[in-house]
Amino acid sequence: MLEQSVGFNLSLSSLRQVTGLSGLIDQGREFARNRDIFESLRIKALHLESRANQLSGGNQQKVVLGKALLTDPR
Repeated sequence: MLEQSVGFNLSLSSLRQVTGLSGLIDQGREFARNRDIFESLRIKALHLESRANQLSGGNQQKVVLGKALLTDPR
C-alpha cells in the first residue's frame, strides 16, 4: 500500500463509515475524515494525495495509526 496515496491508505480500514446506502463512497465525507486525522496527527506531507512511500518512517507510522483511529475504536 505504500505506492498509494496517504488518503487512500487512511480510508482503507474505514470504508464502511464513508459508504452510503448505494454502496458508493461519499467522497466529501471521506475527504473530511481523512483531512481531520491528517491535520490532528500532523502528518508531514504536502497533501493527502502524496504517496505514502515518499514519507519518512515516522510519518508512515502516523498513517497506520490514523487508519486505526478512523475505525472509531472504543
